[in-house]
Amino acid sequence: MYNLTLNNIFFDIIFYNILKKRKEMKHRVAAMIGVVGILFLSGCTGSSAIPVSHTLEFKQGQHDGCTTAGGDYVKNSELFRTNMDYQNGWFYGRSTCNK
Repeated sequence: MYNLTLNNIFFDIIFYNILKKRKEMKHRVAAMIGVVGILFLSGCTGSSAIPVSHTLEFKQGQHDGCTTAGGDYVKNSELFRTNMDYQNGWFYGRSTCNK
């Protein structure tokens, strides 16, 4: 039979609280691991898609970027700085011709 002494009751209360806190801690650690995992994986799937356009500037940028990927650095600095289509085309050409 179980002896209900003050020591046994005190021990049961402390032991119960320790187990309860340990269980809560496991849930917190599991949640933190889940959040870190999601953040880690979302960093790997960042959107780096270059918008493709059919403008003359985009095609010129694509040609210059492709030439650059081949080893001869070609870039119209003024257009690259001021025209987003040329800039996107240049990056698109460099990345697709590099493969």
